Amino acid sequence: MDRNSYASKIVLLLTFAVFVGGSLIGQTAGKVRGTVTDESTGEALVGANILIDGTDLGAATDENGEYFILNVSPGTYTMRAQLIGYAEDVESDIRVYIDLTTTVDFSTSPEALEGAAVDVVARRALVQPDVAGTVINVSGGDIENIPVRSVGDFISQQAGVESGMVIRGSGINETAFVIDGISTRGGRDGTPTTAIALTSVDELQIQTGGMSASVGNARGGAINIVTKDPRDRMILDVLINQTPAHNMSFAEGAEIVKDDDAYWWKPYKDENMNSAGADGGAWDKYFKGQYPAFTGWDCTHGRHNRRRCNTNQI
Repeated sequence: MDRNSYASKIVLLLTFAVFVGGSLIGQTAGKVRGTVTDESTGEALVGANILIDGTDLGAATDENGEYFILNVSPGTYTMRAQLIGYAEDVESDIRVYIDLTTTVDFSTSPEALEGAAVDVVARRALVQPDVAGTVINVSGGDIENIPVRSVGDFISQQAGVESGMVIRGSGINETAFVIDGISTRGGRDGTPTTAIALTSVDELQIQTGGMSASVGNARGGAINIVTKDPRDRMILDVLINQTPAHNMSFAEGAEIVKDDDAYWWKPYKDENMNSAGADGGAWDKYFKGQYPAFTGWDCTHGRHNRRRCNTNQI
């Protein structure tokens, strides 16, 4: 292999890694954009600093007063705009969704002296301009407030999703299931692995129609999950489930297990069987095979402790 061919393959591999890595990041994070203007004149403010509280993310406005912040983890944030000579403007309760763009505009007024920050609660747009289909976005906190035991149970309760995570009538093997940018569908039958702790979910997105080109090999829908960031301390999550008391039975109207004549209970309650087994009674061949002759308690104890049975015992 000549050097030129080897170098070309290395460049092609690096290019592929960059594009694939970028697509995975895009599926687990969102974007924030907006403008900063003068409240009285409406003019764009150049050089204003936009900060996201609790993170190291931020941006500065360009000559048009616009800014863009990429790769923002999904969640609820507080943002602030700062510019020398202007009052600080704060926007709170801002939701960032997976693979979507959130618009946050700031408007502030000149302030020669230090003034108090202006708090504004963000408003969610009724129509998302960058969403072409049916998308459901749910935060991890909302999921924990719903009485479900697993991620699959929560997904099956959403509109357009049937029991077993069946979307739009398609099987579960026709649904894309992505966790932190990695597909969990099996290569043999396409069934996804959904064994993820309910309390580990930070953001969950369900697409039931109009999927983008980034979702491949899926006909029913797409489920995208972003897990929580690593914590700096040990935290124990406990899920408690209560099942109401009920009679033990195989089906409605069927034989109750606790009945003395029930198939599973009879060998222990019947005086003709609980000491000698079924071999000594007038039982049919199948019944005798199910319950062999009683060989004594010592032998039973020894069999469970890997000792030989002494048949000459009571």
